[in-house]
Amino acid sequence: MNIQFATTDEQLLKCRKTILELRPHIAPDEYLEKAKLLLSEGAKMIYVDGGNDAPAVSVFRVNYYFYRGKNLYIDDLGTHSEQRGKGYAGALLDFTVAYAKENQCENIHLDSGYHKERYDAHRLYLNKGFNLTSHHFTLDLKK
Repeated sequence: MNIQFATTDEQLLKCRKTILELRPHIAPDEYLEKAKLLLSEGAKMIYVDGGNDAPAVSVFRVNYYFYRGKNLYIDDLGTHSEQRGKGYAGALLDFTVAYAKENQCENIHLDSGYHKERYDAHRLYLNKGFNLTSHHFTLDLKK
């Protein structure tokens, strides 16, 4: 499986279909600008190279916190609905774990919603050795 870092406009656009399915609140015409903003703020985007459209995409960043030390946080991990069950997300997770180890991260974190559409993802995370360790609280400031 060919996993690439998305850094050019062409590569970022290959990831658009999958990201927009995962994050439908993003307007298609705003995607490229928002993807570039993520990268400019230190995020990394990786994808399975599947030709014109990436069947699976992940966005992550390396951070340091007093309570976690150096860590890798996965912002987004998704496989397009037409491509699920082919091992793409598992391959992206394996790549991410290797990247974290190479960059001396102490741990990897991600948040995932509780709704039933995420149950397959939860099984994958648990099978890859992730543990449920906390509740994540949010205060919405847009209201």
